[in-house]
Amino acid sequence: MVDETALYRVTPDLSDQIEYLLEASMRPNTGIQVLPIARGPHEAMTGQFVIMDFPPPDLSVVYLEVMSEELYLEKPGQITHYQRVYDYVQAEALPADESRTIIRSRLTFP
Repeated sequence: MVDETALYRVTPDLSDQIEYLLEASMRPNTGIQVLPIARGPHEAMTGQFVIMDFPPPDLSVVYLEVMSEELYLEKPGQITHYQRVYDYVQAEALPADESRTIIRSRLTFP
């Protein structure tokens, strides 16, 4: 998931990052979706997170990077909360092909 606002923070000298996103989005094992600005405020706006799933019997872990430290959340309620946030963001995000169009449009700078 990429919030559309993040794409507007990429300057021309960092356009290789946009090209990399486009390239990665074409891989069969990679899905990149853009969450449009028009969807409005959402709970994931507070920062990035990663839900790490492991094979049983291990449980999932939520990874948070906060300023100068890293946090790992392991309590079932915490994991469930972040899974709900992720599910919401994914449902609101554009499909992969429409996301690629938005990403590609950021290769041209005003």
